[in-house]
Amino acid sequence: TCIYARRKGFGRCSDIERHVKYNEREMKNILFRGKDKFTGTWRYGDLVHNKKVTQTGLEDRVMVGGFEVIEETVGQYIGLLDIMGDKIFEGDIIRSHNTNIKHLIVFCNDAASFMAYPDFDGTRSDFCNIDVFWIKYGGKEVIGNIYDNPRMVKRIPNV
Repeated sequence: TCIYARRKGFGRCSDIERHVKYNEREMKNILFRGKDKFTGTWRYGDLVHNKKVTQTGLEDRVMVGGFEVIEETVGQYIGLLDIMGDKIFEGDIIRSHNTNIKHLIVFCNDAASFMAYPDFDGTRSDFCNIDVFWIKYGGKEVIGNIYDNPRMVKRIPNV
């Protein structure tokens, strides 16, 4: 690991160990959000699939942060912040201040990563990779999501 550390620009082995520990800590912190099934408010936390007891037997349920949520509204935090410092989640709609283009944040199974789907009005079918530089220099800001603003979305990509 010391040779790898020097090749990657780390001065000492302890530098890369600190870097790896930081990344491991960040990777373990997976955050989800979902709309509360009873109040409609957003709930944040761990995602749990379990069963609840009803008069007719056991029923599946999805919980986020200890609250039962509407399964279709569950989205994962992508690990990046917009230019205003707000967390970006799967299902968010972000706007570029530079071009006023809107993007829908989706998880793309083929790429095994979160992607931005531009101009989701049905006229384009390409995706954009998301990274810190794309957000910062493109002036990307969360302006809503597909659950609170369904009229903003004419077509949701099938990824």
